[in-house]
Amino acid sequence: QDFLVGYLTSPMAAEAPLLVLGHPGAGKSLLTQMLAARLPASDFLTVRVPLREVPAGADLQSQIETVVRADTGANTTWPELVATADRALPVVLLDGFDELLQATGQSQSDYLERITAFQQREADLGRPVAVVVTSRITVADRARPVFGMATLLLESFDDKQIARWLAAWAEWKIGRASCRERV
Repeated sequence: QDFLVGYLTSPMAAEAPLLVLGHPGAGKSLLTQMLAARLPASDFLTVRVPLREVPAGADLQSQIETVVRADTGANTTWPELVATADRALPVVLLDGFDELLQATGQSQSDYLERITAFQQREADLGRPVAVVVTSRITVADRARPVFGMATLLLESFDDKQIARWLAAWAEWKIGRASCRERV
């Protein structure tokens, strides 16, 4: 948590993507869901893009706009969406680079470079954006790394960590239920 907050609030977050790697089931998608839910809206405009649900051959902006349209029903463009953010930093969570590769059956070796070009364009237009990309470790070598890119490796939980996580989750659910009862 400290690393992610530190990264997203640093200038480097708007210069190159953060690549989150892990084996299947390591929690990459859950991490993006938790980030989307927990980043404060006053500081971050978060858009989660499950790459298996967008046109694989589309450019990044079109992929983002496809998800926004699916989630809201509105044909909102990226610039229009960012204009609503006030001073919140846009954060795009691209979940499933490995699934994008499977969907296209084509090389996507320049995908991280295209993300960085998107970030550079947005920064030049006064709209800096942070991008997080998740992928399975086994396909990470299919995308050329970019200068300034940070990489985070998610390790699978062991049995003790799973038990602690489930206990924390249960405690959260109980607390949430008691809050509802009071309302």
